[in-house]
Amino acid sequence: MDSDNEPVAVLRYASMSVTRLGVVTLQHVLNEGEGYISPTEWRKAHEPFWTSENMRQALEDQDFTIDDQTLVVLETFM
Repeated sequence: MDSDNEPVAVLRYASMSVTRLGVVTLQHVLNEGEGYISPTEWRKAHEPFWTSENMRQALEDQDFTIDDQTLVVLETFM
């Protein structure tokens, strides 16, 4: 849905898994196609969103932080 609440895409999942942030693979990072070349670079780019005020409000946890043990959902689309 876009900002006007209109549908813009239909996503088909090829796979979905839950894993610890510290073990996200290089293959997953490369498959995202966003140009990151390492799991470290990928994580560094995503951390500001995951620990943002908006995310903390959505989680209702003002102290939310992440570490290598944090569970993440990895999605692969067709």
